[in-house]
Amino acid sequence: MTTVQKYLLIGGGVLVLAVGVYFAVKSLTNAGEDDKDKGDTDDNGSSDDNIDSVVGRKVKATSGLVNVRSEPKVDNGMTLLGTVIPYGDNIIAERGGTFGTVKSTTVGENNYTWYLVALDSTVDVEGGKKEGYVREDVVTIL
Repeated sequence: MTTVQKYLLIGGGVLVLAVGVYFAVKSLTNAGEDDKDKGDTDDNGSSDDNIDSVVGRKVKATSGLVNVRSEPKVDNGMTLLGTVIPYGDNIIAERGGTFGTVKSTTVGENNYTWYLVALDSTVDVEGGKKEGYVREDVVTIL
């Protein structure tokens, strides 16, 4: 076996190990998040049947800042040995207070309802974002 073949074999093994660690860490971080049990009402007292009644209404951060995301899912990348690997990061902004108007709703990961929000101010990401998704449990519908 040549030296080049040895290095290729070692490199391939390291790559397989890194991918395995990635998926193991990702599954561990998702293991603590049980699927949300949807009842007849959400946190804001709206029935699931009337979820579209929030369209056109203002949204406010329940407390502190809210992550506004490019997709209706949480994908913050991964931390490996203290280093953040931003693969798949979908946070486009953080907003507090009243920050936009609901355009539509959708059910995303873990059965949470996500609101597509038209933002009151443009976010300077990828040429300017005017909308993004927020999860139902971090905002109040006004």
